[in-house]
Amino acid sequence: MRLVRVGGVTQREAAHRFGVKPHFVMNLVRNEKLSKNTVAKLEDIQKAKKVRRAAVFQCVNAHVLSNWHIWTTQQIRESLVQNDGPSVKHSEVSRVLREDFNMRYRKLRKAAYQGNSQRCLVTRFLYAKKMLSLLESGATILNIDETWLPHLDFRSRKWRARGEPNSVSTRSFSHRVNMIAAIDTNGRLYLSLTQQNTDSDLWGMFISRLASVLS
Repeated sequence: MRLVRVGGVTQREAAHRFGVKPHFVMNLVRNEKLSKNTVAKLEDIQKAKKVRRAAVFQCVNAHVLSNWHIWTTQQIRESLVQNDGPSVKHSEVSRVLREDFNMRYRKLRKAAYQGNSQRCLVTRFLYAKKMLSLLESGATILNIDETWLPHLDFRSRKWRARGEPNSVSTRSFSHRVNMIAAIDTNGRLYLSLTQQNTDSDLWGMFISRLASVLS
């Protein structure tokens, strides 16, 4: 603005020099004529923006270093507030994610959790072979196993750096329900559903109840 007032530069030339639109310079000059504090106010606004951007950057960087999924910009906004940070707009968070971390809000692709090791596959094969031998001898066999059932999760997008695969393990996608099930060679099914982790106490309770039912 000093260039326009003192240096004899036109508003269009000043706009081109600083990479802004001509009407921005025009409004700046007009506001300066109405208020002598216009420049000071603009400087305060820019300083506040820099402070908020730095806070957003630190928060996002902490998420990235901790390998946490960034589902939404609201997640970052809430994290800032919870840690006594400034209140920021969604657009401010989005700008940092895009410009500073090269991330894009992309459709999520779920990847199947690989829970079967080679050792488990071999062990199950040997077990199946032994069970077939017992079945041929006429024995009644109870096959018992436990697994987890995922809840439905409808989140389909998250922030991720451009060029990186935007996938997440289905195991980490939602809460789970543990199931212990037993089935005998006659097709009778016995099962237990719980949200607790399957430990020795839970196994013992299931086996005890199963024995009482079969006796």
